[in-house]
Amino acid sequence: MKKESFRELAGVGVMMFFIALGLSVILWGPPRIVEASPRAAMQGFGYSYAHITTASTEVMDGSGVLRSITINGPASSSLTLTIYDNTEGSGSDIISVITIPTSVLNPMPVTLSYNIRCGTGIYVKESNTSSYDVTVAYSRD
Repeated sequence: MKKESFRELAGVGVMMFFIALGLSVILWGPPRIVEASPRAAMQGFGYSYAHITTASTEVMDGSGVLRSITINGPASSSLTLTIYDNTEGSGSDIISVITIPTSVLNPMPVTLSYNIRCGTGIYVKESNTSSYDVTVAYSRD
């Protein structure tokens, strides 16, 4: 009985791999290319977003999902935000109040995850004229 070298054993392992691969192609057919749906291609990767630094803003019109709100830094003066399921700053509020501090007491940025379905749109309304830095992530239906 002869001792096999490592090289011969490795060659046998590689050969077994290709035999198994060949059998899988014979049994299940060749690999298929699966095309993404047009909707997935349009949306791409990740979520849409709106970077807001001043004033109340319509973020999205139509139905979709409010994914998250990121507070990127402190506000210039006392500020609270109200988020509405609407295209204007009235109607049913999704999030009643988010208070943005004027000084950095905690590490920034802070991301608040929501994943809330909206039927009409997303509107961010500020409580007063202030400079602030917020990013709202959303996805459309």
